[in-house]
Amino acid sequence: MRPTLRPSRTNGAIGAAAAALLNINPKSVPLSYWLAAARECYEESGVMLGLQNGAALAGCSAGAMMMGSVTAAPRSGGLHNGLGLFHRLCVIPHFDRIDRFRSGMTDQVLDAVPVGTVVVGVDEHTGLVHDGAAWTVRGQQTVWVFESDERTNYEPGETVPLELRFGA
Repeated sequence: MRPTLRPSRTNGAIGAAAAALLNINPKSVPLSYWLAAARECYEESGVMLGLQNGAALAGCSAGAMMMGSVTAAPRSGGLHNGLGLFHRLCVIPHFDRIDRFRSGMTDQVLDAVPVGTVVVGVDEHTGLVHDGAAWTVRGQQTVWVFESDERTNYEPGETVPLELRFGA
């Protein structure tokens, strides 16, 4: 059964033009609004249904950040709700450079995530790929996993023993 798609209110416009068509002031609307809107788009477009039935999903940089139940906010240093595609997950992209962008951000995130949340730091030029059976590091650098009080670093080609549950 195909989902029914609603006509776009933005007619393909992006950024400020889309905000104007939606009568939204992007400077005064909180990030939580945009997260809720993005999650609704995922649900209404059938992405969530597709994922539950084995479709592929890729995200890099901010796209990877948004997949978890919480996401780090680099500018403010806090946490926000993510799209919740994976339960109890927080992804930090550009991990090898993130503390240069905002000093102490890694520790801020680790201190702020809810108990039981796995934090995954993915270095630049690196990916964490699930092939249907296991998560594997691909690319040039490493992936860090912070779980409970343990910090583990995984090299390219290594399997990462993550047990992530789909859906928040």
